[in-house]
Amino acid sequence: MLDFPVMFRLSSLHANHKKNLPLHLPVLLSAALLLSGCATGIRETDKPVTASFSVARFLQSHPLSRQTRRFLDAEDAHHLFHDDPVTAISALEARLPQDNSPARRLALAEICLKTGRRLEKTDSRRALGYYLAAAEHSAAAIAHEEGKTRDSLLAIYNFSAGKIGSILHDGQHVWGQAASVPGPTHTYALRTATAGSHLVDPADFDWIKSADLLKVKGFKTRRRQEGVGAAMVGHRAATPGRMERDPFLGPAGRAIPLTLTIHFSPDGDAREATFAFHDILSSDEAVIDGRAVKLAADFTVPVAMLLEHRPVRLLSVKGMFHPEDYQDQVDLYALEPFRPEKIPVVFVHGILSSPKTWRDVIAELYADPVIRANYQFLVFAYTTGLPVPLNGALLREHLRDYHGAADANGGSAPSSRMVLVGHSMGGIISNLQTRTGINQDWEKAFTEALDGAANPVETQPLVRRLTALEADPRIGRVIFLSTPHRGSQLARWPVVELVSSVIKLPLNLLTLGTVPAFSDSWDISLLSGDTSHHSIIDLASNSPGLVELLEMPAGDGVSYHSIIGRVGSQPLARSSDSVVPYWSAHLPGAESEAAVYASHLGITADPYAIEELRRILYQHIGAEYAAHIQPHRERREYTRPRARRSPVQGKNW
Repeated sequence: MLDFPVMFRLSSLHANHKKNLPLHLPVLLSAALLLSGCATGIRETDKPVTASFSVARFLQSHPLSRQTRRFLDAEDAHHLFHDDPVTAISALEARLPQDNSPARRLALAEICLKTGRRLEKTDSRRALGYYLAAAEHSAAAIAHEEGKTRDSLLAIYNFSAGKIGSILHDGQHVWGQAASVPGPTHTYALRTATAGSHLVDPADFDWIKSADLLKVKGFKTRRRQEGVGAAMVGHRAATPGRMERDPFLGPAGRAIPLTLTIHFSPDGDAREATFAFHDILSSDEAVIDGRAVKLAADFTVPVAMLLEHRPVRLLSVKGMFHPEDYQDQVDLYALEPFRPEKIPVVFVHGILSSPKTWRDVIAELYADPVIRANYQFLVFAYTTGLPVPLNGALLREHLRDYHGAADANGGSAPSSRMVLVGHSMGGIISNLQTRTGINQDWEKAFTEALDGAANPVETQPLVRRLTALEADPRIGRVIFLSTPHRGSQLARWPVVELVSSVIKLPLNLLTLGTVPAFSDSWDISLLSGDTSHHSIIDLASNSPGLVELLEMPAGDGVSYHSIIGRVGSQPLARSSDSVVPYWSAHLPGAESEAAVYASHLGITADPYAIEELRRILYQHIGAEYAAHIQPHRERREYTRPRARRSPVQGKNW
């Protein structure tokens, strides 16, 4: 989550530059410790966490709803529910040929559901049969009925389907093999459909849970899509074999939003229940009982599962101060299987940060059906304690590998229109991928640092590898969020001297050995020369290396966009996001620029910044854009009265 625009002045590799170590750098660690509570978390619960109050009453294991009690009283069957639920269900089902009304279906579905909920803690297999009966009775009406009764039936169907999927997976059910489960009045033969379009095989996942029963914290909003079916999440762990077959599978594995629907059909005296797990990232529509319906989905839980993974979280602080311990985590990770028809979007975090900083952005964008249908998301995870040109070279190598894999898997025009999104220093690393030429300031700094450290014949190719840039022709657009293109001068806090006296930042490049991510395993220990002090200092205002980078020609056809944060009441030209001033974030020649009222740390969760990002992605594919948030101004500058309460975030501006 944390990010600061601190750059590595490459000339600091000399030992005699130790005196230039900035006092305010320890503030970064202090901020990291103070804000470490801003963590996401996932906790399983027994109660639905996403249903409205009016719907939740049908899903509890408490007394029946008033509507069902009235129906049972009219049928003189209320007492049967308490004394003998099976007899009550049989009596109600016996009259279905004469009365197949929504009210009867609702009463049956609710009795089955609440009986199943009572049984689940003591006998999950018996509870499974009741959940199947509840899903069957509610499914018979959801495709045809409208109004409140239909909403109640849909809630019971979705919740029951989620419970069924979770219980079967927890019980080590072998998907694809025939099985039978006794229900209150019928036996259900279980089948799994995997051959249809946009369906996945549940056996491919190690973990499947109902998203409705998972509490998530740390996100601005819970991004869901209302519809038919149980919103599920399927997780596939990262095993050595899988990572070898899929080089873009991250250490957290892969979590995919799924939707479970169940189709019931007569099978003699029994019922056949066919499970279908829909890949919501491929299509969010299905045909149920001959009617096209929108599928339910949850986009927050899968993102939380991936970005809360411990190795991902540790990249932020520990990956900066001890990068040698986390080099095996440096990689380009895809959040979904490769889809040749979708455009890749690569998110690049900044210093003292990790891919976790993108959690709100990714969840919000996944919730947009247009973006979901046209884009696939990747994150670049890297240790920010290494010099910026080195991390830029690492990203360049990983993008080259991704392009090769895309071509080998049917990549076409979409994969050649890649979009990079960089926050703070991640924007500088992204910009390195779109410029052509030799950065002479950086080249001089590296050459001087390596003078006498090794044979120039060995070091010169390394220096050229870091400082000779060539624009990636497959990158079509770069979006910068709070990027310090010309550096930043942080305010010097009085407490910094005290913090500096107790915090040490050991970073000896000699300990890094070789970087395994590079295809030819070139040795970065050459960069250390004879130094053993910190290689990290602040991003100096108007640093010659940064200025030179901006003057290097951009690749053909690449477009730039800036999203700039601002706090306070200063005019835009004199404003700042509390870390990066406007004059540094402003990029002449950018196709668009949006200024949003957000801090440097908060811009990746700001709804107006995410809305601008969404607009740019619409523009990239030529889609018709309709704003979700108002107001918008001509310059994409969002301004709001400071005393007004924001309807989006609930904060005073």
